[in-house]
Formats: sequence, structure tokens, C-alpha cells
Amino acid sequence: MPSRSRPLTRARPWMTGAMGDAGRWKRLALRLALAGVFAVLAALAASPVNAQTPPPPNDRPANAQSVGAPSLVVLDTSGATVDRDEPVPSCAPPGTAPIRRTVWYRVVTPETALPIAAVGRGTSFRPILALYSRDSAGRLTQIGCSNNLSLRTTVSPGQTYFLQVGGAGLGGHADGGKLDLILGPAERRSGSPGPGPSDTTPPTTTATVSPAPNANGWNNTNVTVSLSATDNPGGSGVKEIAYSATGAQPIASTTVTGSSASIPVTAEGETTISFFARDNAGNAELPKTVTVKIDKTKPVITGARSPQPNANGWNNTDVVVTFTCAEVGNVQSGLDVNTVAGKTVSTEGANQSVTNTGTCTDKAGNVADPATVAGINIDKTPPTMACTVTPTSIWPPNKKLETVTATVTVTDALSGQAGFVLTSATSDEPPSGEPDIVGFDVGTADTLGQVLADRLGNGDGRVYSLAYTGSDRAGNSATCTVTVTVPHDRGGGR
Repeated sequence: MPSRSRPLTRARPWMTGAMGDAGRWKRLALRLALAGVFAVLAALAASPVNAQTPPPPNDRPANAQSVGAPSLVVLDTSGATVDRDEPVPSCAPPGTAPIRRTVWYRVVTPETALPIAAVGRGTSFRPILALYSRDSAGRLTQIGCSNNLSLRTTVSPGQTYFLQVGGAGLGGHADGGKLDLILGPAERRSGSPGPGPSDTTPPTTTATVSPAPNANGWNNTNVTVSLSATDNPGGSGVKEIAYSATGAQPIASTTVTGSSASIPVTAEGETTISFFARDNAGNAELPKTVTVKIDKTKPVITGARSPQPNANGWNNTDVVVTFTCAEVGNVQSGLDVNTVAGKTVSTEGANQSVTNTGTCTDKAGNVADPATVAGINIDKTPPTMACTVTPTSIWPPNKKLETVTATVTVTDALSGQAGFVLTSATSDEPPSGEPDIVGFDVGTADTLGQVLADRLGNGDGRVYSLAYTGSDRAGNSATCTVTVTVPHDRGGGR
């Protein structure tokens, strides 16, 4: 006995090695500080700096979200990360990054068995599910793992477990995304209230869409989805129905007591409703989905005409009217029937119109309203012109300039006259050294000018010609010509 007590009185390292311990403590503190810096840098390197989605609050085991069982959890791991100290599930594939985008849940159940099921919400994400127990020192020990969308593990009632949900891109699937996570018992433990283990069959829920979609799978009005659940004969009875929705009309996870639920869907677009029922024994069916597609917007028929009218709003040829039909709006079910057609307008007249023939219907059953191309004015007939001139003959040929006045009228009974222009002022003899036509401005509506009273001595007399072109508002034109003569002799012969 004395020999065993001697080391206790002799060993006092905290006194004898105080100076040496101080150096060791400094070195240890330095190593710990450097390790902390490296850990921070490694965490920053491992985190996705360009992530579009911020990490969820339960991105780490220490921040695990508390949930009860049974329950329905809607989660999204798109922005989640993995800490260096997180455990790697045994069912994760080997590799440098066997699991990615993990979130954590703290689960407590009053049952002896904990079934977990995951259902993707519009994504190819197939998760890895791992359940852990934790000891008093905070160490996690895996008790179950699955990469097949469901996990069932024996648990102790009332004990807290940690659920890790992540992904690895198994089989070409995404490594993260949205899920409906269902935690619920399959049977009650011995001695618990209720029907007991004799009821192990979950209820069955059916969904009825009213009004029913058409043959294309679309509705064009608001829809009501009615959920109705029934339990197996001799079972414990339906306790509740849980549902949620994503897409055009998101609905948060909702639980309704009883065997029926009614869900109105009014948003245009595609809405997917996930649902399941639970009986009084705690049995929960695997989630089901029903998709509602709503398009309330009619397609639109648009008309066009060719050729376009002139600046006066008139055409002087046939007009071809065509119609097209297209979907509009943010939600487009697509065209199902399109037989719209136009026609060619060849009849003269003012303010004519064409309405499309045929119909245009989209896949939701919306029928387009008819379209009309109006204001079609067609005049193919040239105007009527009348032209006179004063004087019509000049005598004597005294080589003086004589004033000539033309009178021009243009009439059109349909589109209306659009005026006239002088297109030419000519003589059938060459001038004799000085201008023989003065003051007539070609290209304008000029009707006043002068001509020279002269003719060649060896000719048969001189003829001056004034040509005019008149037009109507449709662009049709007509011409007329007046003449003034300087005869060779008094008799007026040529």
C-alpha cells in the first residue's frame, strides 16, 4: 500500500513543468488558430459562391429543423451545401463528393417504427435519406440509409433523431431540388391508444377534377379538385388528408381533418397537387399527384390586306384579305383547330369589309372571336375629262405672241377627282429663231400661256397642242388634248 501512494505525492507536473507547459500552450494555441483559419477557408472554397439560391436555415446539423412524425414537409435543397464535418451516409456512392446539398431535420416520434418517403416536385432529384441517433457527446451514429425514395427504421418512442436529406446525382438525376417529405408511422407501438397493430393498411385517396379536363387535358375555367379518402374494411378509419401544390398556384403544406378535402384552382397554367391520407392507426399512403392545366385566354384572329391602300385610302385593283390565328398571353395551350380564311375583293365600292370564315380553337377549348378587315375602297374606273381652248385659231401670222387659255375639268363619281396636270405643250413645226410657246409650265395645272402667231411659208400651217392628264383619288388617270392652229392662209387650209 505505501508503494502505491508514493506517485501521488511525487507527481506534480503542473508545478514542476510550468515554464515548459507555457511554451506548449502557446504552440497549441497557434496550431488551433491556424486550423480555424484553414477551416474557414476550406468552408468558403467548398461553398458555391455563385449559387443562385441562398442556403436554407437548416443547412447544418446544428441548425436542424424540428418536425414531428407524422408530418408532411415541403423542402428545397437547391441552395444547400455540405460542411466538412458532416457525416457521409453509407448508401451514398463512392467518390470525392459522395453527397451534396444536404439539409437536416430533428425528428421525434411516439412510435416504434419511422417510415420516411420522398416525392419529387417537378424535378429529377432522387434524394439520399439517412437517419442518425446522437449520444450525449453530440456524436451522430447512422441507424438507417436509403437512396430509393423511402426509408423505414426501427426507433425508440420519444427519442430525438436526426434526418439528413441530400443528393449525389444518382443515375443521372439532379443532386438537389424540391421534395415532399413524408414522415409517419406505419403502426402503433404496443400499448398505445387506438386500434393497435391490427390495422397496418394505409387509406386510399382519389382525386376528382371538376369540371373534368377535355380530351387534350386542359380546362378553360376555374377547377375544383375534390379529395376523398377511404380506409380498408375493418380499419381504423381515415383521420386526415394532407396536400400541397406547386406550379401556377402554389399551396403550402395543408392538413385537413376528415376523409375529404376541396381545393379550388383558379390560376392559369399548370398546377400539380400532391396529396395523401392518414388513418387513425397512423398509416399513411404514399403521396399521389394530380395535375390541373388551365388556359382561359382566347386565341386571337388577325386580318391583313394586300396591296395596301394609297394615301387617299383607295385601291384601284383587287384587294386580297387574309387572316391568321395565334395564341396570346403567358399561358398557351396551343392551337387545336384553325380553319380561318379570307377572300379577294374585286367589286368596286367604298367602305367594304371582309369577316373571316372558319374557326380557331385552342387545346383548352377557347374559341377566338371573329375578325373583320374594314374600310376597303376600290375604284378601277378612270375619271372623265373635258378640255377646251380659246382661241382655237390665230390670224394673221404676224410673228407676235398671242394669249391662249385652256379649260380642263375632271369628274369621278366614286373616289372623286384628284386634279390634272399639263403633260406637254408642243408645236408641229420648228421655231423660227425665237420661242414659239411661252408661259405653259409642264407638270403643273397650267392653263394659261402664249404661242407665236407664225408658220412656215412653205408649209400647210402650224398646230400647237396642249396635252393634260387627270386622275381620281384611287390613282386612275385619263387624258385630253386641245389644239391651236396658225393656218397657212386666210382660208384656213393646211
